[in-house]
Amino acid sequence: MGLSTIIAGMIVDNHGYIWLEIFFCGWLTLALCCTIVIWVLDYTGNKYCNMGIAERDAYDAKKELEAKEAARRLAHQTNAMRPRTASELRHR
Repeated sequence: MGLSTIIAGMIVDNHGYIWLEIFFCGWLTLALCCTIVIWVLDYTGNKYCNMGIAERDAYDAKKELEAKEAARRLAHQTNAMRPRTASELRHR
């Protein structure tokens, strides 16, 4: 932000206000392009940015439940894959 102010001052001093308007219109165009890219990426993905509050809460709850289920499955798999201790082998 500080550099853009310095550059704007240099543009006004050397070229005038018309070029300053073109400079700022360029930044606005860049911002609009970035906004469109973010919107398209979100729209093709999970649409999280365009969800309402209730939809986002439901989505977050579902993801949290899936993460807990995945952690439980992983813990069960690692528990099944670990070698048995000597007492477990004796007391089958």
